[in-house]
Amino acid sequence: MAETNRDQMADNASEISSFSDSSDEAKKEVEIVEEAIEETDKPVYTEEDLETLIGFIRNMIFLFDYDEDDFSEEVVEVIKLWLTDANCPLLFIFYDGDILTASLGFPLCPFNDLMYFMREPDQLFNVIRFHDDIMFGTLQSDIEGSLLVILEQVYGPLILSTELSENVKANVLSGYNTFMTYLTELHYKLSGFTLLYVPREGNDMDVQEVVLNRSMIKRLESVVIDWTSQIRSTLSDTQHFVPDNLICPADEYSFWLYRHAGAF
Repeated sequence: MAETNRDQMADNASEISSFSDSSDEAKKEVEIVEEAIEETDKPVYTEEDLETLIGFIRNMIFLFDYDEDDFSEEVVEVIKLWLTDANCPLLFIFYDGDILTASLGFPLCPFNDLMYFMREPDQLFNVIRFHDDIMFGTLQSDIEGSLLVILEQVYGPLILSTELSENVKANVLSGYNTFMTYLTELHYKLSGFTLLYVPREGNDMDVQEVVLNRSMIKRLESVVIDWTSQIRSTLSDTQHFVPDNLICPADEYSFWLYRHAGAF
């Protein structure tokens, strides 16, 4: 009887041992897979490639009062981290006071302007095609003004030149004009100045083409209606100081020149 119990215990021990061994092997396999996934998430560069890419970024910095001597080792380390960490899509370079700083998150300190570098997740840069693949730009502390410039000078012409179906393009341009009208009014109103948003659509077309394009005329008419509202609001504004009595149209014209000079 005792021998039978010992045999059963031995069998159970062997089963437990084999189970634990298989469990340990499964854990090791999972760890190996996780390590492989982590490795695939990290772009692999040679030291020479890293130095070249850092040099590219250094030469692309365009900030107010930027001095190349301000480019420190701390900035280099953050750029290296951004290049080798596939989970960080954005790199910001700016002045924190008088110190050139690089960050992987949007700065919380006040800044005059900053440069941003952006890439797709898991994107590995090719040294030869770096300038074609990288997305970068400059932001001013005036967020509305920066957004206005980017939309007006970059995305506006891109929308007009992109081949889209008439229905889709009409909806996109209508929404774009509405937002640009609002953003233009907001930005210049903060400076005490009224400026009307003028769409670029139709600038490269003959008058007869525009006349026959009812969809475009409808979009332009909606912008003109916004102009009327802005002009009426500006003319009825009595809170601004008037230096002289407005007796004739010339006085009115001089007053608006005065307001223009004071706003900029």
